Amino acid sequence: MREVKQRFLDSHDELPERTPSFLLKFTKTVNIPPGSIRSSVITLLSATVGSGVLSLPYAAKQSGVISCVVLLMLGSVAAYLTIWQLITVTVETSNLSDPPKTYQELATRSGGPRFAAFVKWLMVANLFGTCVAYMVVIATLVPAALSVFLPGDLQHEWYMQRWFILLVICVVFETPLGLMKEMGALRYTSLIAIFCSIYLAIITVIEYFIMCDDNDPNAPQCFVASMKDENVILHDFGFQGVIATIPLVVYSFTCQPQVLPIYLELVRPSPTRMLRVARYAFVFCVLLYVTIAIFGFLTFVGETQGDFLLNDYKHHQEVLVGGFGLIVAVSLCIPMFVHAGRFNIIGRNNNNSNDNDNDNNDDDEESYMDGSVNGNSGEILYSQMQQEQQQQNMHKLTTTSSSQQEDVEDSNTCGGKCTRCLNKGDTYHRLVTLVWIFSAYGVASTFKNIEFVISILGSTTIPIIGYILPAFFLIRLTPRNSYKCMKAVCCTMALVVEVICLSNLGFQIKSWAKGDI
Repeated sequence: MREVKQRFLDSHDELPERTPSFLLKFTKTVNIPPGSIRSSVITLLSATVGSGVLSLPYAAKQSGVISCVVLLMLGSVAAYLTIWQLITVTVETSNLSDPPKTYQELATRSGGPRFAAFVKWLMVANLFGTCVAYMVVIATLVPAALSVFLPGDLQHEWYMQRWFILLVICVVFETPLGLMKEMGALRYTSLIAIFCSIYLAIITVIEYFIMCDDNDPNAPQCFVASMKDENVILHDFGFQGVIATIPLVVYSFTCQPQVLPIYLELVRPSPTRMLRVARYAFVFCVLLYVTIAIFGFLTFVGETQGDFLLNDYKHHQEVLVGGFGLIVAVSLCIPMFVHAGRFNIIGRNNNNSNDNDNDNNDDDEESYMDGSVNGNSGEILYSQMQQEQQQQNMHKLTTTSSSQQEDVEDSNTCGGKCTRCLNKGDTYHRLVTLVWIFSAYGVASTFKNIEFVISILGSTTIPIIGYILPAFFLIRLTPRNSYKCMKAVCCTMALVVEVICLSNLGFQIKSWAKGDI
């Protein structure tokens, strides 16, 4: 056995040393140890905060300030309960010989291979929809930002149209990055979105107090006067307004597929520690979301647009800086959605060259992330991947003869002889990437409102991924007589969210058919 171990250590099959990621360097620089509570809070925030912040002032317009704040708080509580469900299932299944670590593994355990395939394609649909939403953000913000620096007569030229600008960005920027097989340099771009969101929250408050003037009928009322104005506090409060707000809130607190990798990264992982991480992260999210929603809405009230950065901030440079920062962040996130979606569609079978071992390792990381990249947790389980790779290689050395090993390598990797296999894999890689990007471009070109795309996602895929599936896992993978009260609460919550979101989907389709959107 010692000889086998020594042969393994001396072999070239070891995983190559990996350059520390940006997140790892960042946490070490500010003295945040990986796996600590603070590091996990940052990772969970990276998984949660995204483009949804742009539509929160519009959500306040739909339902009024008070109901929007209440719904944001309730949304954080609902998301917290889904995290409790996932952690409870993980603890209950930890004694199994091969405990599930991802959404798809949970789906396989709870519903079998067909159900796992359904969950996989649901993830693909959600990734594609999120990619469309980010492209809509680019297509609306870039022309608006460029128009500040161009004369009025040039703003209506064909090369300033949103379809052309988005096409140029997709061809020049998104496609080359999306075709890359090594995406390590882009894994932590959601941190940029967090910093941009914090910056935008601060700027939104500052801009509100700069622009407010009680003596100017065209300026927003100052804070005290606004809080006394019933039209501002309630605005269009009503059933349809509340129904339209809930999917936007659901979208803003989506992080469930990334919970398990974050939990497994924790030092001394336990439900208590993970729930503490969730509380800290969601308190921060509520403060951030409430700030942007209230002050973004109070600045423009009835004129608030679906993307609040498109409101007339009088070309203030501070807002432009925040807009450009957000454009960069979402532009870097799109290739990650393409990479994760392509992995879910193609899988590992087409990465068949020994020269692509590093790519396969990256694909292993994606499998831990369930095909969702918002979590930015690829670095989390790299040490576990090393251990698993070492165990697999040790198993080959101890149980397989040299001739059998060659047969296994030939069958799994083409043995360096089958060029058709490699070429076929590369062709699929390019084809899926190009079809993904330009299909998303075609859909994004038809929609001008980011709130509509987010509302559709928040009414279709996200309620199932974030609420229905955790409740299903809790019922199927825990003892029947355990957690009876919580199972009833979680199932009721999931059904209520799903019914409300489907009702909003009906309203959205009706408005779209009438041409109101």
